[in-house]
Amino acid sequence: MKRNKFSETQLVKILEKFENGKSVDDLYREHNVGRSTIYLWRNKYGGMGKPLLKKLKGLKKENTRLKKIVAQQVLDLDSMKDLLGKDW
Repeated sequence: MKRNKFSETQLVKILEKFENGKSVDDLYREHNVGRSTIYLWRNKYGGMGKPLLKKLKGLKKENTRLKKIVAQQVLDLDSMKDLLGKDW
């Protein structure tokens, strides 16, 4: 089964419909999103509006970028230690 990618706007609208009383089965039929996915989104993003969701996405992206930088620095440091031939 193909996975759908939902934009922040779509995700927020689906969650708003759910919070306003629309059933999971109705949302499943209307948006072709799995029932368990709706509950997962509610637990993860419930109560967030689009601005907060967008900020969270940006922070996750920045965190990933910073982790890559740290990993590269560790590799560089290990290479330098090997070149020096000393046990650190």
